[in-house]
Amino acid sequence: MMSIKELAESPNLTSVPPTYTIFPNTSPNDQPQPQPQLQIPIIDLSLLTSSDPDQRSKTITELGKACQDWGFFMVINHGVAERLMSEVLEECRGFFDLSEEEKLVFKGTHVMDTIRYGTSFNASVEKALYWRDYLKVLVPHHHPHHFHFPNNPSGFSEIALEYLKKTREVVKIILEGISKSLELEGNYIYKTLEVNSGLQIFIANLYPPCPQPELAMGLPPHSDHGLLTLLTQNGIGGLQIQHKGNWLNVNPIPNSFLVNTGDHLEYKSVVHRAVVNKNDTRISLAIANGPALETVVSPVPKLVESHDSHSAFAGMKYKDYVQLQQSNNLCDKSILDHHQSHNKNMISTKSLAESSNLTSIPPTHITIPNNDQLAVLEHSQELQIPIIDFSLLISSDPDQRSKTIAELGKACQDWGFFMVINHGVTEKLMSEVIEGCRGFFDLSEEEKVEFKGEHVLDPIRYGTSFNALVEKAFYWRDYLKVLVQFHHSHHFPHKPSGFSEIALEYLKKSREILSNGKYKSVVHRAIVNNNETRISVGIANGPALEAVVSPASKLVESQSPTFVGMKYKDYMQVQQSNNLCVKSIMDSLRI
Repeated sequence: MMSIKELAESPNLTSVPPTYTIFPNTSPNDQPQPQPQLQIPIIDLSLLTSSDPDQRSKTITELGKACQDWGFFMVINHGVAERLMSEVLEECRGFFDLSEEEKLVFKGTHVMDTIRYGTSFNASVEKALYWRDYLKVLVPHHHPHHFHFPNNPSGFSEIALEYLKKTREVVKIILEGISKSLELEGNYIYKTLEVNSGLQIFIANLYPPCPQPELAMGLPPHSDHGLLTLLTQNGIGGLQIQHKGNWLNVNPIPNSFLVNTGDHLEYKSVVHRAVVNKNDTRISLAIANGPALETVVSPVPKLVESHDSHSAFAGMKYKDYVQLQQSNNLCDKSILDHHQSHNKNMISTKSLAESSNLTSIPPTHITIPNNDQLAVLEHSQELQIPIIDFSLLISSDPDQRSKTIAELGKACQDWGFFMVINHGVTEKLMSEVIEGCRGFFDLSEEEKVEFKGEHVLDPIRYGTSFNALVEKAFYWRDYLKVLVQFHHSHHFPHKPSGFSEIALEYLKKSREILSNGKYKSVVHRAIVNNNETRISVGIANGPALEAVVSPASKLVESQSPTFVGMKYKDYMQVQQSNNLCVKSIMDSLRI
């Protein structure tokens, strides 16, 4: 994919390509209005460490108010030299000025790769791309000797490391002040969330001039993961924050840090965005500071007790949250909003359907509007789903085998779907495994929730809908997913009795039974009815998780590859972390 820098420097570029069009032609209500009465808070960091206790106390109060009312503030007198702040921005510019070949050395394929250069935010899932190139470097503090950074331009790595150390010191002082503003011990957040061994992410952003800035966006409205993000920029405006329903342009004081609270702080995180202009290149550098990756972040018990309420958010590993947020579309605070109150154990579809007073679908589950006009066709002579006789594929008659192979190929190419008969799996076993599934779903919620996974690649995962953390409407479905890697230990729910053994036998039997886009996967869906319970078992068969899947070399000799290669594990993770929506992930891998 072409970088934004390359695109912006094209001599014949006069308009924004359709793939980058975010806004309609008119969006007057979305523009920031002058509001001189609204002054972004300014925190003097030197006063947080003042020897005057009254001055410290006053500044802590101001800091708490800034976090609570704004989620955003400017920090002055922070102790980071102006020289260092200028140098690190110049080195970022130097990186983006490298040739595409030099930068593509650092192109990552996974959201948790240590170094990742790219364009937009997550091009594999976005319907419209953002006017931005980026460099992201993950820096675990407890492994300073494992500090990986681009070796070009010369000196970039050393300056970046010094800058990261200095900003970490600033973050520690701010977090101590925030802890005290919450009436906690000064080191509470820093110690509890293991920030000393936490993760920093170095994020350099390049926003080149855009011929139609009103149609494009540098980054959409979003909030940041983590605790605090420290941002500096090259003097070109473009950052806007949302405050009380309005968008405000941020014009920072020279040599200040723009600080916003992240999703994992006790205060609310702020929604912000990056807009572009048609004259100047904007470069910004954000340092995202979070807890250790394995830390489970949840509300402080003392604060939950003081509000006499349940936790607003469920506990979640920071690593899982980052992975989920980075794998999805960047859109407002959707990941956090969907995670809010998720620990109230979202009711299963089975429990909901069995409610005695249920007469209509709850708004949270309404997916298809009443005027859905998609045609649903019944079987006919013209539209007959292919039937493959499995026994003929292993027939001793070579002509019969050849004919059936041709029919199978045609079914794959024309339909991507077919029925298999005479497959050798006994009717008894097929009935038993369905009954075993019914028995599992008939267990009490307490018994089933034992198998509720947190991560899309957990070995066992019970849940409802598809991915409730990112969906705007839930699906009328409960599920049990078990990842079975043959030659690895086999995990399966131990209830109901015998379920594990039957399932393993079924998996083995079904297991007994690469095309460059020649064969296509079929788009399908499941609908529901108002009379009967449907139970289905899908056995998804794939390569080893670490296998890189790409078109078979023999099939691309006469033409260019249609798809890029990708680890099967990474594809699964992206697909399972997103909304289930037609074939968007696969389409994004097309070259």
